[in-house]
Amino acid sequence: MKVFYINPQSYNNLSTYDLSLLKNIQGHDVTYYHCDQYQHDILPGNSNKCYFHYNKKKYGITKGISYLCSIIRITIDAIIHKPDIVHVQWLRVWHIDYVFALLMHWMGIRLIFTAHNILPHVIKKNDKRHYKRYYKLVDNIIVHNSRTRKELAELMDISERKIKVIFHGVLNSDTAKADVISRAEELRELLHIKPSDIVFSCLGVQKEYKGTSLVIDIWADNPELNANPNTHLLIVGRSHGIDYAPIIGFSNVYILDQMISDLDFDAYLHLSSAILLPYIRISQSGLLFSAVNQHIPVLVSDVGGLTEPLSYGNIGWNIGTPTKENLQRQMLELVRRPDEIEAIKNNSQEFDKVRKAYDWESIGEKTSSLYSGEY
Repeated sequence: MKVFYINPQSYNNLSTYDLSLLKNIQGHDVTYYHCDQYQHDILPGNSNKCYFHYNKKKYGITKGISYLCSIIRITIDAIIHKPDIVHVQWLRVWHIDYVFALLMHWMGIRLIFTAHNILPHVIKKNDKRHYKRYYKLVDNIIVHNSRTRKELAELMDISERKIKVIFHGVLNSDTAKADVISRAEELRELLHIKPSDIVFSCLGVQKEYKGTSLVIDIWADNPELNANPNTHLLIVGRSHGIDYAPIIGFSNVYILDQMISDLDFDAYLHLSSAILLPYIRISQSGLLFSAVNQHIPVLVSDVGGLTEPLSYGNIGWNIGTPTKENLQRQMLELVRRPDEIEAIKNNSQEFDKVRKAYDWESIGEKTSSLYSGEY
């Protein structure tokens, strides 16, 4: 099958996802359309086309025009090369993406969409109606867990038969381990963190749906956390609408409100005792699978597929419903019993079980089967 694989957001973890998946797709002629922030080596055996440049544009109108031009170029390629399948990873501008999907449908090209989330994290007035139209138009939808499959079918009134469950794999890092350890030690010294200290971390872009405000409220209200010299909170990554004022004055809190390099991301991850993932809504988290790669325990809320990896290996804690009370209870328990963290962190067999369950080779095989119409 000739496949156009399109990801306009192929940067950071999202580009690692693409690399890991495409390396394991066999028996198909794949053309990979990505953005100019893709930072990995070009995939051998695939056609690679850097068509998306909207990230470099300063204003919304110019970003939109740039994105439209990219989609027009892909449409022209589709007319010329006639792919059997177009596989879209993310929607950026709904009206443009929907018209593109209509054109592919009219051309008789099979359309597959990976729904990393059912709806955007920040939901606008017409999003549900728009996404419902898109979901009904495409031929197949990939989701990362059975729970999301059921929720999507019910919310959008579509048959579960067109929704296929294909796991999100463990995200491996390209950064040399020695460089990560060296940078982590630099950060440890800079932030005055002792090797025996407990470090809770929120990494990546910070938004309300990730539960960052829950973490802030808990830390601000609890002296057992905010006045504890042996416990630290790291919030690292560009924020959107997060109010850090309640925790600014605490000496054991470090906030870095900006994008960071892959090396620094891996180093902050390495420095962490536990990653906080009290998401309000999500289907699956790339950060969770980055933590698995480095054997860092996770605290997850029971939403989407966040708890599913814990069923394959004891790699962290399920806090249940993402409430202040539930997250605070678990964080305090770990502060009082730090041996629990070390017991999980040092049990590589449990992390290996999760890695095996979310192996990219089997994910690639399943995706290849879907392309062939066998799944």
